[in-house]
Amino acid sequence: MRHHKGLKYLLVGVLVIGVGILFSNVGITSAKELTFVYIPPNQSEAWHVATCTAGKMFAKDLGVKLIVLDPRNDPSEQVKMAHDIAPQVDGAVIIPVTSAAYKMA
Repeated sequence: MRHHKGLKYLLVGVLVIGVGILFSNVGITSAKELTFVYIPPNQSEAWHVATCTAGKMFAKDLGVKLIVLDPRNDPSEQVKMAHDIAPQVDGAVIIPVTSAAYKMA
């Protein structure tokens, strides 16, 4: 179990760094406020809550808007959310509920 817990923290760190890099490359001097969406599988697991919290912190620091959506572990809902919001955002971070959700998108 301890091995899995360490892996979980490593993955959170990688995602947080990735989101930070994404936000740092957006050119915060732009006149238009940039908007990003984060669609994890759910907002009930600690890992997803932690990545959402980190994403909000980076967004606030960089002056960009972050929208967080919660498909509640429903692959079809996650794909629908991604398709519906895509025209309204400048970028997205999506963690597929399942590999099937990734393929459907």
